[in-house]
Amino acid sequence: MSPTPLYTIAWQGCSLQIPGGPDGCPWNLTRYQGNSRFGQIALADLAREQIELKWHQVKPRRFEGQVAALVRHLGRQHGNVSSAPFRQNPSGATAGEMRGWWIQIPPGRVHPQLHAAVLIQAPPPARRVYELTGHSRGAVETAARNLRDHTADPFWPWELYGLRGRVPRALRLQKILLQPGRTQLDFSDRRFYSPGCRGKVSLGSWSLADRLLAGRPLPQWARDAIPLVRQNLKTATEIPTLPPVPDTGAVQETFRFPTRSGLLRRRRQTILQLTHEPVSNVIRWLQIAGPPGWTEQVLTAQTEEFAP
Repeated sequence: MSPTPLYTIAWQGCSLQIPGGPDGCPWNLTRYQGNSRFGQIALADLAREQIELKWHQVKPRRFEGQVAALVRHLGRQHGNVSSAPFRQNPSGATAGEMRGWWIQIPPGRVHPQLHAAVLIQAPPPARRVYELTGHSRGAVETAARNLRDHTADPFWPWELYGLRGRVPRALRLQKILLQPGRTQLDFSDRRFYSPGCRGKVSLGSWSLADRLLAGRPLPQWARDAIPLVRQNLKTATEIPTLPPVPDTGAVQETFRFPTRSGLLRRRRQTILQLTHEPVSNVIRWLQIAGPPGWTEQVLTAQTEEFAP
């Protein structure tokens, strides 16, 4: 019997790998709220909600006390706290490993969609705790062992529905678009038109790439279908298309557009990077707008891999 495939979800400074459903399809994001300080996401299949992940940013001076209070609260709410702490690596401690506590839920108090819960403490310098609950203990344990905290990284990973990229930690998620065949996340620091602006970043993906391209190469399709490219062809600087990746056949195309903005006509740059992945039949895109040096730093960060 082949092992169940794992899918990566990266959101608000953390990433985890989750198993798919019986048909091999990844679970859908059904609930999301909060910000980098506290929030939650929920993942579900066609039958019910399978995984819920909550995070809390804890003050450094009161870290141990607040973690203990959360453990007691979960114990009163769901059941008994396990005496043996949960470890991500049962064979031995590893660098950056997160530890936690299983919440033993008595059969009489089990919610139809809550059969297992674990509270995980991120290692220093992170000051975050994660509450992971779900319908299946096996699914919760798989997610808990693959949960990673990225709050100390300068660039946070984001991944969902074929969308994948790294965004500067200082930017905040401003807009979420989850539509059939199209996903888009917009980030900015609320001071885009001020002198100290860091810039804006957008991540997105389109499904059914073969129908969108209709036999055209990626650069030609971008010139025909994307208004930003079509309207700025005279000023655009096109980076030569990279050779396809041997394993996946992915093709990447990058455009640079110099711009001016604000009353003082400050120099800005917009970078659009397109990636076609034939295996997953997806076109991923990344758009960066801001000072030239800053946009180049964000573009360079996309080549860095993160461990989910």
